[in-house]
Amino acid sequence: MSTLSQQAAASAAATTHATLSENAHTVLAKRYLRKGPDGKPVETPDQMFRRVARAIAQPEAEHGSDAAATEEQFYELLSGLRFFPNSPTFTGAARRWGNWRPALCCRSRTTWAGAATASFRRCATRR
Repeated sequence: MSTLSQQAAASAAATTHATLSENAHTVLAKRYLRKGPDGKPVETPDQMFRRVARAIAQPEAEHGSDAAATEEQFYELLSGLRFFPNSPTFTGAARRWGNWRPALCCRSRTTWAGAATASFRRCATRR
């Protein structure tokens, strides 16, 4: 890792409540941090945690609850490395299509094949 990358990683880790390993920084940079036109990350892990927390809390405001308080709770969980939502949450939060709600709710008698078919139909309808 270059000196500049090490300084950036140290700075990002300092603002995150829990220390991220070098491998964690590499994975975040390659997969989850927003990237600029040049393909390089334009946000720090701490900014990513804030972005995801804000997106997760957004529905609270739509239902008359305190979204800022919910955002802060999720931010604390994320930055403390105590809560890890699925990958689409990290990659889709605060994006145009917001692909951060991929979970399926199925009745207990639904089969996996039936759930997959329902998921495919839902995706096809959305497009």
